[in-house]
Amino acid sequence: MKIRGGAVLAKALRHYGADTIFSLPGHQILSVYDACIDEKIKLISTRHELAAVYMAEAMSYATREMGVALLAGGPELTDALTGLAKAYYCNTPLLVVSGSNPPAKRDKGFPQDMDQFALVRPFTKWCRGCYDIKRIPEYICAAYRHALNGRPGPVFVEIPYNVMEETVSEDQLFYPERSPPRRSCGDGEAIRKAVDMIRKAEKPLAVCGSGAFWSGAEAELAEFSRLSHVPLLAANIGLAMKMPSELVLGYGSPPISRFQLHAFSKADVIILLGTRVNFSMGFGQEPFISPKQKIIQIDVEASEIGEHRKIDVGIAGDLKETLAAVNTRMGEQNARDGWWKYLGQQKDNLRRELEPMLGSAAAPIHPLRLVRAVDQTADRDSI
Repeated sequence: MKIRGGAVLAKALRHYGADTIFSLPGHQILSVYDACIDEKIKLISTRHELAAVYMAEAMSYATREMGVALLAGGPELTDALTGLAKAYYCNTPLLVVSGSNPPAKRDKGFPQDMDQFALVRPFTKWCRGCYDIKRIPEYICAAYRHALNGRPGPVFVEIPYNVMEETVSEDQLFYPERSPPRRSCGDGEAIRKAVDMIRKAEKPLAVCGSGAFWSGAEAELAEFSRLSHVPLLAANIGLAMKMPSELVLGYGSPPISRFQLHAFSKADVIILLGTRVNFSMGFGQEPFISPKQKIIQIDVEASEIGEHRKIDVGIAGDLKETLAAVNTRMGEQNARDGWWKYLGQQKDNLRRELEPMLGSAAAPIHPLRLVRAVDQTADRDSI
């Protein structure tokens, strides 16, 4: 049986795990729409291309898989660039598939004709064009591999209209096996130094960020907190991890509030677990963090270690694997009751200070009253 390139794309996406596609219709991609019915892929048509990319990114957060946005070429793609850029700088795995004009029509003045790779290359981990209908599964498999391995990020595949409309016998198609993400553990000597520093610390503080979320390190983080008795803060999409509430004291950014400022400024060792030393960390500089404070940083991307300030112990490796090794070496530590009590008091002081605004009946509504209302409706599955 012969099928169109659009159907091959739909089959490939379904084969590699996509059950939902966010899109806005365009003539270059209509054959994919028809095939989504047969493949039982939920197709969500948005009113703007940027919304399709943002919704695909949200799907990534909800599933820890790669969200998929399908767009026609030219202005449909340019409308989506802000979403791609956001995913790139947030390290979100995301696939954007775009149609384009056939190569034979390039540079002749046809509508929507542009160099799409020049547009997306600054905002993607990997971008390619597929010009052979039989290779569509290969490219989609490669997209998953590049988006999800190492530090995650968005990827882009261009498939021209003539390839989407071409036909091929299904028995000529091959779907490469999708390999699981490769996980690397950090250097053993660096892990030993980190554990030794944590054991000797009197007021350690840990911050888990997006790297912890994409690594799926909830169990290892909880075990680390229980063994080490290190207070834990969460930052960025790390907040979406289903962690025991008693282990996570709040948001991991020193400029956020007086509680965080006290926590960061008083800590003698700060442990960064899959989070960057950027603006949300006060760039690791005073008045938030002093040069005298020691910092341990674990990150899957080695180039992130040492950004903006000296790191006392840097460990390049997948957080889930590396934390498991840290926990094995750590063993049960002292409870650090005084440090936990101090942080609890600072958090309670802030809560009492904010209470009148959280419960304010003033009109117009105080922003913190809205925060409380959202907090009260959230449950364990909320992101």
